[in-house]
Amino acid sequence: MNLENLRTPLLAFSIVATILAAISTGLYTYFGHIIAIKKEQTEARSGTIESITSKKSDSIIYPQLEIGNSGSFISNGVPDGVLFRWKSDNSPLIKIIIVNNNILLSTTVRAKNGDIIAEIIDNEWKTSPILAYDRNYSNNAFEVKDSKGDIVFQVKIKDKRAQILGKFYSKTGFGWLFYQLPASEGGGGSLIPIPPEAPEPKLQITPMFQYPSNKYLSVLANSERTNS
Repeated sequence: MNLENLRTPLLAFSIVATILAAISTGLYTYFGHIIAIKKEQTEARSGTIESITSKKSDSIIYPQLEIGNSGSFISNGVPDGVLFRWKSDNSPLIKIIIVNNNILLSTTVRAKNGDIIAEIIDNEWKTSPILAYDRNYSNNAFEVKDSKGDIVFQVKIKDKRAQILGKFYSKTGFGWLFYQLPASEGGGGSLIPIPPEAPEPKLQITPMFQYPSNKYLSVLANSERTNS
């Protein structure tokens, strides 16, 4: 057998094998990185809500709080951005300010005993690893479930408004329910007081996302897809 005749095919095979190995390594690294990012996002207990302003939107002067997508608005012309304060200690319930034409939201979501379930400071959110049963989010929306699996807070920020639903409690146990009626009952927005001695309301907030979040991260619920 003439070894010279084998040299060219072997060299070509070696080159092809080297190229395929390089491609394989690159793909493994790339998809490994994607999987790592996805895992990190799925397990995240903190994140940021983006303030999305449409190109058609005018410059924001006063931000608006909308109760869900009910069409019930509360405009904020207060300089410090605090829409509501707790009577017990004068601390803010909800604060919305404008920075560089972006809405920035701050609020604290507590259980009735005062323990913190979730906290948002200037759109930076974080959840309790113990009291938050699950949470889901997208680039401009966030919601969280309590230890019983009920939605206790949700927000979507878009244009001049922050669409908010939730159960808010002070450190002393007084609460407010930001609630939207079902579409079959008109879909209007309501603010319902919850005295400390009263049981927690049985009214349920409709999820904005599908759950569990580790399977449906950022996937909107069917009703939200229809309304968005």
